[in-house]
Formats: sequence, structure tokens, C-alpha cells
Amino acid sequence: MRLLLIDDHPLFVDGFATMIAAARPGWQFAAAYSSAAGCAVLAGVDLVL
Repeated sequence: MRLLLIDDHPLFVDGFATMIAAARPGWQFAAAYSSAAGCAVLAGVDLVL
């Protein structure tokens, strides 16, 4: 499962990434800090938050 989180707050993104890594170690995590950046990395993403 590949997850993409789009959020403009770095502290939230870091905390969410840590939580996902602990709860779902097999998942891949990517982050984008704007919707434009998120659209640029959508290929192969299974879930966008």
C-alpha cells in the first residue's frame, strides 16, 4: 500500500509518518506540502489523505 499525505504543516506530516511507520510497517509513505506537489506524485499511490 502506498499512502500520500497532502498537508502544509510539517509537524503534522512528521507525526503522521511516524504513526504510519509504527502501525503499518509494510506501507510506503509519501508526503506533499501542497496540492500541486501532491498531483505531481500521484502515479502509483493507493490512498491520498
